[in-house]
Amino acid sequence: PPAVPPPPAPDISRCRKLVLAGALLLLYSGLATWGQFDFSDLMGYYNLLADGFLAGHLHVGPTPDQGPLQDMIPYRGHYYVQWGPFPAVLHMAAKLFGGRLSDRVACLLAGWLASLVFLEICLYLRRRFFPLLSACVPVWFFFAFALATPTAIVSLRGTDYHETIAVAALGVMAAFWAWLRYTAAPGPLLRWPSPA
Repeated sequence: PPAVPPPPAPDISRCRKLVLAGALLLLYSGLATWGQFDFSDLMGYYNLLADGFLAGHLHVGPTPDQGPLQDMIPYRGHYYVQWGPFPAVLHMAAKLFGGRLSDRVACLLAGWLASLVFLEICLYLRRRFFPLLSACVPVWFFFAFALATPTAIVSLRGTDYHETIAVAALGVMAAFWAWLRYTAAPGPLLRWPSPA
């Protein structure tokens, strides 16, 4: 008679994922602020650029005597951010809803979300290809990714260039996760309710 394969190892519960997510966010918040939990801007360039976007232009509004414009590119009387503009769109969205997103918070959130997406990728790969693998292994990979890779550097040091890297890493990780899910079940990644 053929041998009966052992049952797959149990998956991580939603509650345990929330605990892992909360633990990492608390750890990131404490480490990034040296335990002070001060989430103010370190540089604030993307908030300046978001203000520019809201005013209808692609440059920052202040002149050099109105704030720290180091690392800006001067061109024809205006100053431009030298990194990708997408994080400024996130800052602009926060402003449109009456909030303000500091560069520290943006870096923390981007790194934290990238780590959570990485955890989902590991759990997906475990379910699909390694069902007998202990659930501890993806959790170990999650913390290794979050704390021992460049993700930690860009998440814990909230500067504008790190924010650009963190947001890009989050985008790449999310795209990879979406691609993995699509390969398992081809079809639309987002299912909209059909009109009645």
